[in-house]
Amino acid sequence: TTNASTMFLLVVAVALSVCANAFAAHHIGLFDTLELCVYSSLGNLLVTVLTVWLQSPDPQHRSTLVLCLHGHFKAMASVSFLACAWLRVQADPDSVYGQLIFAGLVLGALGDVFLVIKNNDAAFLLGLTSFLFGHVAYVAAFVAERFHQPSLLPAAIAVLAVSLPVGVWLLPNVKGPLQVPVLAYVLTITAMVICAATMATTDALTALVRDPSPLIHRTLSHHEMLLAVRFLAAVLFYASDICVARQVFVSPSKLNPTIGLPLYYVAQLMLALSI
Repeated sequence: TTNASTMFLLVVAVALSVCANAFAAHHIGLFDTLELCVYSSLGNLLVTVLTVWLQSPDPQHRSTLVLCLHGHFKAMASVSFLACAWLRVQADPDSVYGQLIFAGLVLGALGDVFLVIKNNDAAFLLGLTSFLFGHVAYVAAFVAERFHQPSLLPAAIAVLAVSLPVGVWLLPNVKGPLQVPVLAYVLTITAMVICAATMATTDALTALVRDPSPLIHRTLSHHEMLLAVRFLAAVLFYASDICVARQVFVSPSKLNPTIGLPLYYVAQLMLALSI
């Protein structure tokens, strides 16, 4: 009965993904490729989260089919945000910011592939390294685009006020050879958020929260809103990594990927759309 129920829910999951993409294609139009990629990524993300809850918590009874579908839809969501970034880069091929963001997104997608492999320190380390270099690319992009040096100190103080307690909470739970790579990753993503924070303004953040649609339709009224998008993406990425850290090192739970995956994919989509 359990297997039959799982199969039924998997069929529903696949149908939801197909319907989401078909709905987007019908209502947006096949030639509005950028928006189609956005909706495709969100549709695949929805099914990815659903497969988390379909999987058995007992490693000895986990379904290979569910695991494969989870990896498939997660990969499709990543391909969709890469497609968004590629379309943006093609629209402005000379943009150094766009090229660096695209490189960071590619490294993030590669990290996703490694992290699909569970309970394997080597795979986790490869994924961690991919994401670390992805954040290095994001830092370079933010510096190349607009790095507001006078804002560096207050931004650093604000971000470190959050990052230091996170480090104190996390690092004692990391054992063995992973301690140094994890510390390096925490420092790198902290630097990324600090760089993004120097670019944002309070007015732009408020405007974006009230109406995010200009981001998708590319009708931003001023450059500050685009800078706010980058900062929000950095914050969401940081929050998603807290969920990953809790899952891997502190307290495994289906709630961690349920919260972390949407935060991560929305962050990557926002960075792709910020090009």
